[in-house]
This record gives sequence, C-alpha cells and structure tokens, in this order.
Amino acid sequence: MTRKRIVIVGGGAGGLELASGLGRDLGGFEREKAEAEIVLVDANATHLWKPLLHQVAAGTMNSYQDELSYLAQGRSSGFRFQYGRMDGLVPAERRVTLAALVDDEGETLLPPRDLSYDLLVLAVGSVGNDFGTPGVQEFCHFIDSRTQAEQFHRDFLIALARRSLTAEDTPLSVVIIGGGATGVELAAELRHAADIAEEYGLSGSARRLNVTIVEQADRLLGGLSEKVATATHKALTDIGIDIRTGQGVSAVEAQSVTLEDGTVLPATLSVWSAGMQAPPFLKDLPGLDLGKGGRIKVGPALQADGQPDIFALGDCALFIDPRTDKPLGARAQVAHQQASFLRKALAAKLRGQPLPAFRFREHGTLISLSRFEAFGSLGDGRKKGHTAFIDGLAAKLAYRMLHRSHQYAVMGLLGTAAQMTSDLLRRANHAQVKFH
Repeated sequence: MTRKRIVIVGGGAGGLELASGLGRDLGGFEREKAEAEIVLVDANATHLWKPLLHQVAAGTMNSYQDELSYLAQGRSSGFRFQYGRMDGLVPAERRVTLAALVDDEGETLLPPRDLSYDLLVLAVGSVGNDFGTPGVQEFCHFIDSRTQAEQFHRDFLIALARRSLTAEDTPLSVVIIGGGATGVELAAELRHAADIAEEYGLSGSARRLNVTIVEQADRLLGGLSEKVATATHKALTDIGIDIRTGQGVSAVEAQSVTLEDGTVLPATLSVWSAGMQAPPFLKDLPGLDLGKGGRIKVGPALQADGQPDIFALGDCALFIDPRTDKPLGARAQVAHQQASFLRKALAAKLRGQPLPAFRFREHGTLISLSRFEAFGSLGDGRKKGHTAFIDGLAAKLAYRMLHRSHQYAVMGLLGTAAQMTSDLLRRANHAQVKFH
C-alpha cells in the first residue's frame, strides 16, 4: 500500500515541532509499517527559534551556535526535508510548487519542482506590516528572520565600533517603531550589548547609545496585562530607554524618523516592529480564504475554509477562539499548542477518524528585558483572579523554560539535555557579545 504523504511548509516553531512529532509517530525512514511520509519544506537549511531573533540582532546570541539543521533533525526524527520556497498551490491536484533555488550569484542550484501531498499544512509564519508608511521599506530594519537580524547586528556593530575607535562623538541613535514584545526586548538587549562592548574595550559604547521606542498606542505591550506593561515601562526608563507612547510615525528617512505630530527623531538605525501580516505570497495561492492581515481562515480543526486536506497553524492561521470570538494572536504559545493538536488530528485524519476541535489554553505571558529584569503573568487572564504576576528570578527562569520546552518538543529529553550542557560550556568560554 502506498504511504500517504503529509507536507508541512514552514520550519518555524510550530512547523518543526509538528514535523518532528509526526515523524516519530507516523514516519521513519527504515520503519516498514510507517503510516505516512512526512516532508518538511523550508527556504532555509537551518532552524532558529524566532523569539530569539532580538538577541541575534543585538549580538548577545550567536545564531550559528543555536541553529538546528533540518536535514539532521529529519534523520533523527523520521521526516524528510525539502530545501525550497513554496510559490504555488493546485488544490484540485493536491500539489504545491517550489520555486527554483538559486545561489548568491544567481546560478540555479535546483530547478522549480512539484511536490504532491495527501495532507498539506501551511506553517509559514509572519512578516512585518508597514501599513504603507513612507520610507519604511527603504530605510528600516526588520527583525522577522535570521538574515534580517544578522544584517541589523552587522550595522549596529559597525556603528558602535566607529564611535568607539575613531574621534566621532555623535550618538548612536536607534529608533524602534513598535512597543510590542519584540520592540521592548530588543531595546533592553541593545543596552545590555553596549554595556558589554564597553567592558571589552569599545570605550564610550554605553554613553553614546540612545535607544527610543515609539508606540502608537497609549502604552507598551498592548496585548499584555496593565501590570506587566507598567512594570516594563518603568524598567526600561530606569536603564535609559526613551519611550514615546501615543505617537504614530508618519515617515522614515535615512537618518531620521518623523512622528505624526511633526517631531523629528535622529535615527542612525531604525527598526520596524509595529505590526505583522502573513507572507504576501499567500494572496496568490488559489483556494485559500484569507482574513485580516492576509492570514488563512481556519475552522475548529485548523482546516483551511473549504479545503478539507489543507491545514494551517501559527502566525499565518486566523483562528477565532469560540470562547472570546476573537482571533488568537501571533504568539509562540499558540503555534506550540496548535502543533501539538495537529500531531494527533492529522493521524486521526489519515485513519478516517473524526477530527477533534482545537482549544487554546492560555498559560500567561512573559517579557524578558535581557539581564535587567523580567516580568510575566501566569494563568488565564480572561478569567478574573486566575493570573499571578511574577518578576525577578522567577520570571527569568520561566522565560528560559519557554525555549527549553520548544527544544524538548523538537529534540526530546536527551537532545535538550545535551543542548543545555553545550550552552553552559559555551557561556564559560566565549565572549558575551558577537563582535563580528
């Protein structure tokens, strides 16, 4: 009997967790009784957990030391990896198309390919949404991918070194547009990186660095509790971060950001983290019903509306929580729970069993301000009296456990233990900031 094929497009947090889980449950290269062939497709060769990108951007994490090879992970977990970028979909034929793979010189490494499926899961994440603001695409950095984070790090490091190693005494002004989790965590991480650079001999780094957060809403962290937002605002102010709330951005230029009230902020570097949308290529795919932000509308079992063989999870999926009648946000917690759900639901689908309904369980939110502070609310904030505010060491440990839980879902207990040991040894023998 021909094995069914489950194709998962996107190797982010949810996609890789799902591929690894299904590979262990249903797949395997050498198992004669494997129920399905699991195929993961991604445009990159390696995986890096997206919530770590602000650390890569600041240089406090070396992305090459924390990356995970899709080929190696597939071999150990029983799925196959296809290197490529999806650019087409033919639902009637249950087929996706992958664009040609080219190198930096434009040479074709792999031609366009077709990939058939019995079940398809779209887990393609999200990208920044500039809402048409003039100058954003030309002059702003985005921190949506490892490549973007590394580019910002190179520019930040060059600007920092120029001011420390030459007579230039102008401030290094970084304007972060958007006061959500990415914006506030990046601001704190940059301050930490400048402090470490000072210790390593780049004199004046901390003194010359000015970081400003611009947020259109009346407060930071609009999706989090008021108590967490207030504590975060105070902690950032205490370490010298300039916070402008209630201010929208009208334009961005090469060395400045103009606010809606006409205020012009100097900006050696500007970062856009004010909004998200699903990848624009989804709009060109037939058969998908898209909602706000270009996200794929999905039903109770995370099936794309009108497409029983296509599922979506994570940032690109628009799931309306029946308990609140509101869409779930683009959060790692959501992607993790949806991957766990689909691991069981897809197996049921293959076996002809009824599909269960996805139910999101809110466990709380956490914010880490680098070495300075951490805050969080644990429990379901939708229920009065069901949350607990934490800060300090407890919040820092809880935040670190988020990453470890992702590693556990992907690599299992032994793999996570090995990674933790490697991390401890690396911290003892490597610089705290990546200076190249």
